[in-house]
Amino acid sequence: MKRITVLIILLIISIPHFAFSETQKLAPEKKERIVLALDQFEKGRALAMEASFEEAQKKEAEVLAFDQGERASRMQELLRYWHPYLEVETKYEDNIFQTASRSSDIINTYTPGIKFESFKENNNFQIDTGGKFTYYYHKGRNNTQNPFISFLWDKKLGRNYFMLTENFKYDTVNNSSLYAGTSGISGYQYNTFYLKAGRELNLFSIEPALRRYDYFYRKDVKQSNSYNETIPTLTGYYKLAPKTSLLFEYNHGIVRYPKKPTPSKDNRYEQIWFGLNGNISPKMTGFMKGGYQFRKFNNGGNWEKPVLGFDLNYQFKERTQILLKLNKTAAQSEYVNQNYYEINRLDLGLLHDFAFNSKLNLHFSSYYEYDNYPAPIDATLKKRLDNVYGLSSELKYDLQRWFYVLLKYEWKENNSNIHLNSYVDHITSIKMVGTF
Repeated sequence: MKRITVLIILLIISIPHFAFSETQKLAPEKKERIVLALDQFEKGRALAMEASFEEAQKKEAEVLAFDQGERASRMQELLRYWHPYLEVETKYEDNIFQTASRSSDIINTYTPGIKFESFKENNNFQIDTGGKFTYYYHKGRNNTQNPFISFLWDKKLGRNYFMLTENFKYDTVNNSSLYAGTSGISGYQYNTFYLKAGRELNLFSIEPALRRYDYFYRKDVKQSNSYNETIPTLTGYYKLAPKTSLLFEYNHGIVRYPKKPTPSKDNRYEQIWFGLNGNISPKMTGFMKGGYQFRKFNNGGNWEKPVLGFDLNYQFKERTQILLKLNKTAAQSEYVNQNYYEINRLDLGLLHDFAFNSKLNLHFSSYYEYDNYPAPIDATLKKRLDNVYGLSSELKYDLQRWFYVLLKYEWKENNSNIHLNSYVDHITSIKMVGTF
């Protein structure tokens, strides 16, 4: 067996030598043809190998380009949800603190921010964050830099739906809203949380919800004005038509002042509403509701009265809408010496898109508000009654799809039976907004 193996190995080794020897025996011309053929074969094989290598490189480049394109496409898809923006506003106000003695100034406001928006048929998601920087030309001590962030998630699954919103910001309020006749501003933190869930049945749907407001004031009014308000709500809808429903709503409000001012401002209330929601008529949408509120205060005293509210949009013409709002209820007061007041407010507005230029539209609004404050605990102080009037006109021009300019004029007047609370204020402003 070993001999056979050795013979086979010797035979294999001898074949090239034999072939070379045989080639040497051939005539010179035949030898040249054979060498030429072998040379052409080697060149062909080299070219084939080179072509295969180039093909492999080409395929590798195509795969790499495809991967880069996929990554770029995914990045572009992600970036289309992000929208940085900048608002720049300059206004002249002739009564910046809204007091009986006027003080005017030019105020510049810069609001840079960024939004993440994903709006789909059954799933909407939004985050908006940024900062509001306000600078006074003369009253520089009132300059502020206030951050903000808001969140929205709106989801629908079949007949079930869900909404969650959260808004947090730093802001300011005129001291005249806190103390009668006082100039300057005060800062506070504001947060609102809203959660609702619902289920649509054939004709009836039910919607439990929870709303909470938190106000945390700084400095002198921290104790007297910092409070939170929690409002569990239950709303039911009964369909009268595909887009029109009867509504029933119950609110249970709990108001707490964590810094425990004296006398106590804590209170709670029950509120019941009945009304219509949706398409009130072929040209009118919104809601109309009326009810009753019972409010009880820890320091004694109750507020029991009917409440009324509506928010209507009437399509007067193809390019013109009329807006009408009414709100009659009781609410927490910013005024240090009061814990609530009765609001009676009527708003009338108009929206118009101009036919000669679709980029130009007008918004006009006006309101009247009668605020009735309860008798103060201190008998030496007068019961406060305010008549507040307001008027504004806005002209908006869309220069580009992502950029618009807004011109605005505002007038506000408060006629109070307490002179220190009376004022007149005029504001003229221009605002430019760019969203990318």
